[in-house]
Amino acid sequence: MKRVRFIIIFLLSITYQIFGQEVTTQQREENSELYEESMRFTEVLFHLQNNYIDSLSLPDLVDESIIQLFKQLDPHSSFTKASEVKERRERIEANFEGIGISFFIIDDTLVVQSVIKNGPSDAAGLKAGDRIIAAGNDTIAGIGMENDDVKNYLRGPKDSEITLLIQRKNQTPFNVIVKRGVVPISSVSVVYEYQPGYVYIKVDSFSRNTLEEFLKALLPYYDTIQGLIVDLRDNGGGLLLSSMSISNQFLKEGDKIVSIQDRSGKLTTNHAFGKALLAQVPTVVLINENSASASEIVAGALQDNDRAIVVGRKSFGKGLVQQVIPLKRGDELELTVAKYLTPSGRSIQAPYEKGKNKEYFDAIKARFEHGESFTSDSIHFNKELQYKTLKKGRAVYGGGSIMPDIFVPLDTLHISPFFKEVVNSGTLTQFINGYVDKNRDFFISTYSTKEPIEFINNFVVEDTLYTQLVNYSLDNKLESVANAFDNEHTINHLKLQMKAIIAMILFDNDAFYLTHFIDGNSEDINVAKDVLNNWKEWSEKVFAPDYIIGSPSL
Repeated sequence: MKRVRFIIIFLLSITYQIFGQEVTTQQREENSELYEESMRFTEVLFHLQNNYIDSLSLPDLVDESIIQLFKQLDPHSSFTKASEVKERRERIEANFEGIGISFFIIDDTLVVQSVIKNGPSDAAGLKAGDRIIAAGNDTIAGIGMENDDVKNYLRGPKDSEITLLIQRKNQTPFNVIVKRGVVPISSVSVVYEYQPGYVYIKVDSFSRNTLEEFLKALLPYYDTIQGLIVDLRDNGGGLLLSSMSISNQFLKEGDKIVSIQDRSGKLTTNHAFGKALLAQVPTVVLINENSASASEIVAGALQDNDRAIVVGRKSFGKGLVQQVIPLKRGDELELTVAKYLTPSGRSIQAPYEKGKNKEYFDAIKARFEHGESFTSDSIHFNKELQYKTLKKGRAVYGGGSIMPDIFVPLDTLHISPFFKEVVNSGTLTQFINGYVDKNRDFFISTYSTKEPIEFINNFVVEDTLYTQLVNYSLDNKLESVANAFDNEHTINHLKLQMKAIIAMILFDNDAFYLTHFIDGNSEDINVAKDVLNNWKEWSEKVFAPDYIIGSPSL
C-alpha cells in the first residue's frame, strides 16, 4: 500500500509541474485527459526502470516513444533530438560550422575539391587540389578512410583550431592552421544576364539571408532590367518570413502575400508594404514537383496577384506552417500549428492521412506513374475548390500544389539505365574528380584567371572523354555500361553533367548551375525565355479571365 501511495505521489509531482511550470487547478481541469495520459506513461517508465530484468536507457526509450508519437501526426511535424538540433538549425540559418571545403578521396588520400569562398579554409589559404595528409596528430592518408569519417577529423567547435599537413603539387609538405568557424552557404546560386536586359536568378532555399543575397545579386541590373526569370525548381522551402520578403519585391503596397490560419480558424493576412524594387519588371517563375513550402508561397502570391507567369510542373503541395518549440534538454519540436492560404484564399496542401507519411512523400512518384509529369491532361482539378485571381479573375484551384500557368512536361529521354547508374553510384563524380586532378596544371593555366563564363563558352567535352568515362565505369563493374552508347540523349546529357562538375571544381557551385543554364537544353528555360521575349502577347493570353491554367506551352 505504501508503495502504491509513493507511485501516486511521484506521478503527481511530475504532472503537476509539467513543462517546468506550476499548474493551476483550473489548468488541470481543462487538460484532465492530458494529465491522466501523462501519468499513465510515467507509470510505465517507473516500472520499466525499477522492475524490468535487463538494463535500459530511459532517455533512448523516451526518444523512441516521441518519434513513434510524431509518426501518427501530419507529415511535417517532427521531433529533433538534441544531438541533431545543431545540424537542423544550420540548414535553416544557411550556414554551418566547420573548415569550409568540399572534398573527394582518391588513392586513399583526402583531396580538396573546392574551397568555400569566405570560409575558414579560404582565409587560411587552402586551394583546390591540396592533399590533406594529416589532421592534428592523426595521419589520415592511407588508412582506408570513408567520406563519413572525414567529419570526425575535421569538424569541431567554433573558433577551435586544427593543424592540417598539406601536400601541394611540386611543393614540400607544409602545415596550415585553420580556425574553425561559420561557413556561409548562399541560397542564391546563380545570377546571369543571358541577353541584354534579361536576367536569370536561381534561388535554392529561403534562409535568413535570402533577401539580402537576392537584392545584392540583382543590384547591377536594376536600371536596365527588362525581364526576370526566378528559378524555384527543386527549392524545398525554408523560412516563411524570407518568402514573404521576396514576394514583397514584386507586389504593390497592400497586395496580399499570404494568410495564416491557426487551429481556431483565426486568419492573419500579410500584405506587401511597398518599396518593391521589381514591381514593374516582367517576371517568370519556374517551379517543379520539388518546389515546396516557401517556394509555393512566392509562386502562389505572384500567381494570385496576376503579377508573374508561372512555368513548369505542379509544385509539391506543402501548405502547413510549423513552429519550432525548444525543450528543456535541448531537443526541439517542429510542430504544425497552422496552414497558409494563398492570396485568393486557396490551400495548396496536398492530401495526406495521419500516420501514412511514406505514401505522402511518395506522391511525386505516383504523379510520374500516372502521367501527370508528362501531360497536363492527366491533371484533374476539384471544381469545388476553384478560386479567382485577384486582379484578372482567372480560375485557380486549391486542394494540393500550385499548378503553373504554362505546363512544361518532364524530359526523361536522357534517363537511361546507364545514366541512372553512373550518376546514382557516384561513379561520374569520382571519374571527373580524378580527371581534373590529373589535368589540374592545364585547367589552372587555362582558366584560373578567367571567369566561369569563359570556361563554359570555350571548354568542350570531347567524345574521347566520354569514352574514358565508359571505360572507368566498366572497370568499376557497372551493370548497365553495355548500353552506354545506345542513347544519344544520355550521351549529350552526361557530357553536360561532366562539364558542369568540372566548372564546379574549378570555380564554385554557382558555375555548376550556370553551365546547365547556358549549355543545357531545358524546355522550362526555353519557354521562360520565350515568354519574356514576347511578354505582351503571353501576358494578354495568360492573364485573360478565360485562360485555362496549366495549358501546355506548345
